[in-house]
Amino acid sequence: MIMSGLNSPQTKVKLSVLLKLAVFSLFIFMVKESSATTYVQTIIQQPLCQGSHLAHKPQDLAKSLLADYSALYNSIPTLSPAEQKWLKEESMANSVNRRVRAANSREDALETAKGLLESIKASLEYAAGHKPQPHVNASITWSFLSADIIDYRLLESISRLVAMNELPQASIPTSLNHFADPFWEMSFEKGLTITATQLAEHILRCIMPQVVNQN
Repeated sequence: MIMSGLNSPQTKVKLSVLLKLAVFSLFIFMVKESSATTYVQTIIQQPLCQGSHLAHKPQDLAKSLLADYSALYNSIPTLSPAEQKWLKEESMANSVNRRVRAANSREDALETAKGLLESIKASLEYAAGHKPQPHVNASITWSFLSADIIDYRLLESISRLVAMNELPQASIPTSLNHFADPFWEMSFEKGLTITATQLAEHILRCIMPQVVNQN
């Protein structure tokens, strides 16, 4: 069961990007310890950055993503106190069947999606300049943001909500699923995963070199 989960396409995607995050941490250290302004400028002027449909300036990208993720967040219902109580009790029950039922419930999907989207929104509010940046390097904010964007729990819970008709597929901004058009002949969840991966890679390649030394 564990090996099967590790070999799933979704897990491989996440591990791949997390590996890139680890490698990029080394890159950040090297940039901070050296005079690498010219090298950074070379990276962000590459066609991969300049030719992308995504903004290549950190604050511009953050503002655009904040609008889209906020719209998605607002489209997802908030659990009532009674629903929160039920989910907590079922998730902590001694019965395996009750815990499985809770894990597969609409309440779990709603809470998971809402919580992770709230984390993404918080990071983007800092990155967009809408809130004072905490006393950490801006690259940390963008690193956490990348990890949240590709978090399989978020992608899976959104897919479950769409399948349950709890979240209209049309309410998901196109920028968060470029492959929603039937032309691509792609499942909804796969489209979400690929779009999230492309976004995380854009942040790694084009945004983080620019924010390494920002506080």
